[in-house]
Amino acid sequence: VAGLLGGLMVGGTPLGSCAGGNCRDVGAMTSVLMGWSAGTALGVYSAGSLLDGRGAFLPTMGAGLLAGGAGTGLYAMNIVDEETLIPLVMGMSLLGSMAVYELTSAWATPRPRVLAEDAPSTGATWAPTVQVSSRGGSLGLVGRF
Repeated sequence: VAGLLGGLMVGGTPLGSCAGGNCRDVGAMTSVLMGWSAGTALGVYSAGSLLDGRGAFLPTMGAGLLAGGAGTGLYAMNIVDEETLIPLVMGMSLLGSMAVYELTSAWATPRPRVLAEDAPSTGATWAPTVQVSSRGGSLGLVGRF
């Protein structure tokens, strides 16, 4: 949805407005597709951030624009026709953005995690324990008062 809105805002022309059956307006189609790619990359970054991801913004946008630009370039060079253009650009920009977002998220330093909340205890807290050594194993119970 973000890609479609971005493409329509940047391009300014809907994809269905082909005059006389001629849809080879490369300038308008290029601006729509690059806006679509930018919107897709922005959508990937936003969804990842909402789901507590740690991906980087600029590499994600760059990958989406680069992948969308590659599909648009194939269209401009008459290698790809109109029927395969939209799924190609959508797929390339989406997969490129997602891959780079996940890679930059994996390379980010991990956030510290809170293992236990600091809540005042109202009594004894018990936890089972297991110990394994070369002489055998043992089970136990540990408590905090």
